[in-house]
Amino acid sequence: PSGANKAEETITFDASATIDRDGDNLIFLWDFDDSDGIQREESGSEVTWEYNIEGTYVVTLTVEDGQFSQTKTVEIEVIPKDSIRPEADAGSRMGVDDCDGEETSDSSREFYLYFICEEKENNDREIDATNKLVLPGGIDSHCHIEQRSASGLVNSDTFLSGTTAAALGGNTTIIPFAAQYEGDSLTNIVQEYHELAENNAIVDYSMHMIIAGPSDDVIDFQLPKLIREGHSSIKIFMTYDRLRIDDNSIQRILEQAKQCGAMVSVHAENHEMITKKVKELLDNDCMHPKYHTDSHPVDGEVDAFKRIIRMSEETKQPVMIFHVSSEKGLNEIKKAKSRGVQFFSETCTQYLSLNSNLLNQTNIKEAAKWICSPPVRDQSDSEALWRGIEEKTLDLVSSDHAPYSFDEKGKFFMGNNPSFKEIPNGMPGLHWRLPIILNKVLRKQCNLDLHDFIRITSTMPAKIYLSLIHI
Repeated sequence: PSGANKAEETITFDASATIDRDGDNLIFLWDFDDSDGIQREESGSEVTWEYNIEGTYVVTLTVEDGQFSQTKTVEIEVIPKDSIRPEADAGSRMGVDDCDGEETSDSSREFYLYFICEEKENNDREIDATNKLVLPGGIDSHCHIEQRSASGLVNSDTFLSGTTAAALGGNTTIIPFAAQYEGDSLTNIVQEYHELAENNAIVDYSMHMIIAGPSDDVIDFQLPKLIREGHSSIKIFMTYDRLRIDDNSIQRILEQAKQCGAMVSVHAENHEMITKKVKELLDNDCMHPKYHTDSHPVDGEVDAFKRIIRMSEETKQPVMIFHVSSEKGLNEIKKAKSRGVQFFSETCTQYLSLNSNLLNQTNIKEAAKWICSPPVRDQSDSEALWRGIEEKTLDLVSSDHAPYSFDEKGKFFMGNNPSFKEIPNGMPGLHWRLPIILNKVLRKQCNLDLHDFIRITSTMPAKIYLSLIHI
């Protein structure tokens, strides 16, 4: 605070405060600055105050917490520690703590600070929820925030902007990714991403650990230690040149996860099928964003699903199959679950609400907005995925939020006329996941009720991921 009124005099002083919490009380630990704010006389090491600071003051406090601040005018009562300390009246004097004064010419003085507050019940906030739906906060368990991609690009969101969008969309918890690449220390990468989030995220968060450099040290030593510390979710890729790992490494990670008690999520597409199709399209001068859909054949999704389900079954380690995009892929999941294989699967808002026609636009910049992987597919696939949710074949819906700016730092980092292969994959979705799904439920455009809505957006993500996470 600067500025305190006592009777008709004004005393200006500088002080800093550390805020602590004792139950419902905020405790301010004051450190008065020996500055020109209070007039004094100095002689050697002795300081004589011209004013006695005992008394009652009206003080304006500004309490800052990250990006938010709150200013409040309160009364404080300053009482010498060597006087009789009065008992605080319940609800009227709160936040009592010591305040050290400077040495005077005759004694050392210490002071108590009492905050004279309103009755506690007057500070409670009451929200009128009449005729409203009071629902649990959403848990978006699949989103990319401030993440470095394999190409070196970084998502256009920071943890502040990303979690703000999440909160505006009704989410109170997110699980983004800490992305490790070949040669990186997984331990250091996890720490770096948590440091990015720590002072900027405004909702709760945890992290999936992406392993793209599966060295012996990472799998056998770093990973078990991180899991013991509470980092209990791993993500692996079966495609992308600088992300994919081979089946042997996948098997080892599944076995380590089984032994240590972690969850493994998978981007499952057949890399060889995609590589072959991309080359074929580019060799035939098929560059437009609309060919992105053709470059990721549905059969590649089906094949990868079969392989990862088989490895999950052999190791008895449950996996989460991310972003199911097709009816054929859904059918493969349904067959495996019907024979008793224990694993999970999800789809994303874009696969339920968009289709590939959006990529077939003359304006390349407009078409590029809708490039994600796997690609959005046909209307019939969307309809099948809704049935998969209704029948509980699919366990939850995430956003796979992965925004890039529409300029040379994002979608068009390779120029203004890129081929589909040169456009970064991803679109935003944190803000819109819950409104889009809830709209369908409330308008009765699907066979889901509010309990189902809560199950696929909050309950199942909590059961699958957060029950494993101890940090």
